[in-house]
This record gives sequence, C-alpha cells and structure tokens, in this order.
Amino acid sequence: LDLDVWKETSNQLHLRVDKAEKEALSRLSDVQLKTIVDDVQRLLDSEQRAPNARGLQAADWFAAYHTLDDIYSWFDQLAAQYADTVSKPTPIGQTTEKRSILQLRITAPGDASNRKRIWLEGLMHAREWISGTTIQYIADSLAQGYASGDARVKALLEKVVFVIVPVCNPDGYVYSWNNNRLWRKNREYTRNGRVYGVDLNRNWPDHWGGSGGSSSPSSETYRGPSAASSLEVKALIDAYVKEPNVVGAIDLHSYSQLVLRPYGWTTSSPPDEANLSRVGQQIASDIRSQSGKTYISQHSADLYLASGNVVDWWYGAAVDAKKKAGIPAPRPYAYCIELRPSDDDSQGFVLPPSEIIPTGQEIYAATLHFAEEAA
Repeated sequence: LDLDVWKETSNQLHLRVDKAEKEALSRLSDVQLKTIVDDVQRLLDSEQRAPNARGLQAADWFAAYHTLDDIYSWFDQLAAQYADTVSKPTPIGQTTEKRSILQLRITAPGDASNRKRIWLEGLMHAREWISGTTIQYIADSLAQGYASGDARVKALLEKVVFVIVPVCNPDGYVYSWNNNRLWRKNREYTRNGRVYGVDLNRNWPDHWGGSGGSSSPSSETYRGPSAASSLEVKALIDAYVKEPNVVGAIDLHSYSQLVLRPYGWTTSSPPDEANLSRVGQQIASDIRSQSGKTYISQHSADLYLASGNVVDWWYGAAVDAKKKAGIPAPRPYAYCIELRPSDDDSQGFVLPPSEIIPTGQEIYAATLHFAEEAA
C-alpha cells in the first residue's frame, strides 16, 4: 500500500485512506484502527468555502487562508506601510517552476549590523497552511507593535533583527491550492518525469541519508538524490549562512502541538541539552499562558527519527559552515514547532480559518519571549 502519511510517531500513524485501503488495514491482526476524520473531502470543501478576505487590516486578512500571489502582495503592503521597520521582501532564490523564494527583515530603524538575528520560516511542507498564516501574524504583530509604541516590542527590535522566510516551498504551496490540498513536498522531477517532489525537511546536509528519510521518490519523505539537491534548500542555506549572529531559529510546521528540539537524526542528547530543554519548556509554557493550549516540549527523535532536517542543520552543520566562512556563528536555540491541532483532533492539516488568529496569538507570545531569551 502506498499510503498518505499525515503523522508518524513511535506508536501510531495517522493515514489518509480510501475504503479499500481501510479494509486492507483492518485485516492486519496486530493493528488497531480508529477513524479520526470520516470524510476528508467534506473538510476540504468547508475550508475552501472560507471567505477570501484581502487587505492589510488584520481582522480581514486573518479571516482566511491566501494564495501565494496574495501573500507576497500582502508582505509588500506590510513593508510599504511600516517602512521604518519592515524591509521590502527580496528574492533569495528560485524554485524549479521559477517562483521566487522571498525573505524580509523586521527591526528598529538605525544601524542593525551588530544586532542579533532571529530566523523564522514557514510552509516548508506545502499542506501545512497554518504555518504560513502564523508567520504572517508574527510579522504583522511586530510591525504594529513597534508603530504603536509597544515598549516591549520596541526594546526587542532595537536588539534583534527578525529574518523571515514566509514561504519556503512556493511551488508546493501553489500546487496545494490548485491541484492537491494535501501535497507535502516540492515540485521537482524525481523519476522519468512522472514522480514529483522532494521532502525539503529531509534534504538538509546534516546527517543526510540516515533514518527517517526515504530513498523512494514516491515516498512523502523522499530525501532527494543527494544532500541539498533541492533549489529551495540551496537558497535557504545560502541566505542563512550569510547571516551573522543567528541566536535563535524556529521552523513552523503542523500538526500535533509540539516543541521539538535537536536532535532528529539520533536519540543522543546535544551538547547544550539543558538550555535547549529549558527554552523549549518556556515556549510551551508561554503558549499555555496565552491560550490554555498544551504543547509538549521534547527531542525531535523522541517523536521519530528524521535525518536531514533543518533544525539539526541550524544547530550543527550550519555553525561549522559559517565559521569556515568567517561569519560569527553562535550555536543557536533551534526548534521546530508543530502547531495546532493536537493529535486527537479531527482536523489534521485542514485547520479552519477560525483557528488562524488564536494560533497566531499563542505563537507570537512565545516568539517574543523566545527572542528575548535568545538575544
């Protein structure tokens, strides 16, 4: 069976199956089945009927999910409205289908060359739409906070530069809108022009090719033919390595409500385990204080092994690459945050638009404290 895996842990799998596949699984004697979503298509139809709100006002924009073109236009508007603090998005690379991967910065006016960097990114996996809106919410809140005179935001932006990549996987995201809402990978050719896609979060040059990534191009976790083979990963590497003094980095995904720290390639603890654990617990605590939602902080490998992921690269190989290039490179606080919903929720990747603002609020609260701690 070639099944669509939504989530994998050490003791359970969330799978999207049709009737025949479910019947085949039911014949396995050592498998317990539980239906979480009985009609995925109905869930998709409900999401797509959400109002296509446009405009810069948060109440309008965050009422719905948006296309890639609209997201890029929105960030242009954000930079125009808050020109003192938000840079105009600039391309850091191109995808297989010739779409730009954009990056922007948010910081206080003045010389920012010696300020610490906080790196934020989302939509590495195309179907995880809530990761993109959460990045948008954080950017909007930082810009509005500074403009309105929020003392906490002002003090933070005078110390740090937020470097933001709002859509790491533009081709996959467009495909998730136009063709297959549940598409995960990028859209590069991988075999005879018939199988598309590399899992960008298995393609990073840190213990690439180990456990947790597949060598099969048809797999959802296909790691690619070699480390950093994908154009998206190459662009992100080039941009990240150029940034001095990145002290914190967060990669947003969904779903499960988890705060995952290094390592993903091994169950061994990293050198700075005590601090990584403390800050991970702090992120979870800040979320709970904001919204009451429970996020679990843990090692990534305690969930499942995932070699070649970006968080391990930030924490490991990227530090070595920067030092080799003569760029200041402290070992950053590096995390993957798996957003709403929780494991036992029936919505999975198809989180309704009503969850956009609450998710944004809880992650923004955690991000502020995270950046203060890292800086």
